[in-house]
Amino acid sequence: MSFKLADFEQRTNFLIKDAAGRLLAFDLAQGQIANASIDMAIMQAAKHYSGDRPRQLVQDYAGAGSFDLPLPAAWDDGFSTVLPQALDGIEYPFTSTSPDNLTLEDDGWVIYLSPAGKVLRLFNAVPQVGETVRVHYTALHRIPTGPTGFTFTAVAVSGATAVYSYSAATGPTPVPGMLVAISGFTNSGNNVTGMILAVTGASITLGLTTQANESHSGAGTVSAGTTIPDADFDAVGALCGELALKQLAILMIQTGDPTLGADVVDYRSKSGQYLKAAEALHLEYIRLMGKEGNEVVAASAQQQMTENLSVGLDRLTHPRRSRR
Repeated sequence: MSFKLADFEQRTNFLIKDAAGRLLAFDLAQGQIANASIDMAIMQAAKHYSGDRPRQLVQDYAGAGSFDLPLPAAWDDGFSTVLPQALDGIEYPFTSTSPDNLTLEDDGWVIYLSPAGKVLRLFNAVPQVGETVRVHYTALHRIPTGPTGFTFTAVAVSGATAVYSYSAATGPTPVPGMLVAISGFTNSGNNVTGMILAVTGASITLGLTTQANESHSGAGTVSAGTTIPDADFDAVGALCGELALKQLAILMIQTGDPTLGADVVDYRSKSGQYLKAAEALHLEYIRLMGKEGNEVVAASAQQQMTENLSVGLDRLTHPRRSRR
């Protein structure tokens, strides 16, 4: 999407209004880069938001006569899950010529731990060569710390994937699930924009679409844009501000000379103010996400015990004299 890490940093700083630069001073004192605390709040917010509105991705598998499939490329262990059947889940057999493919029941698959690692195991389905399985699943949202540039040297097609070898890369290492735009190859079919399925020290792997084997040079760029939809920027920005304010509240608790009672009280008062402002931003996040009225409220009930036990005796812990 169009917003980048710098946009979230700017929004967070605007919301918390840390004019005294307390978080910056803390980062520098800890030997961290500037904005380290802000960036941590942003990454935490992205994970929290992912739980409310996860990224939805799709991966196709070519049948190979096995009921075990490797986990999807952008699968986040401990977070990702296959979508339920009502949201298409696992389509098998999948064909692009049908608008209504058969889907497996929700109990028709399991994430199975094999000796080689976790796999997606299908029950009562063994995709054969020539058949396709389409898997709809969830993943965490990403906020890259910057763009990544590649200098490619070759493309090698292997099965249903295309492996792009590179001689140089600049910027942060991308992760599976990010999009890369490739250009410069002589074979125009190798100049694609696609999702990265795997990353190694010298190559990235994409799904096969129009690629072919080639040993010429090309270039690729992984955008610094986040996967968070632009429409949710304000909501996630509010969540970033909330988490940053909570960091400031913790700093205030730890600040001040304990021998100066009034000073300590002042810092604790500021900590409470930060927490109150954080709560306001949390409510704003809930409102912007359309979750108002969906909060779980603790249940309670009150009843006056005015009767004796059924056997006619008075109650032991709430006797009659305390119920008058």
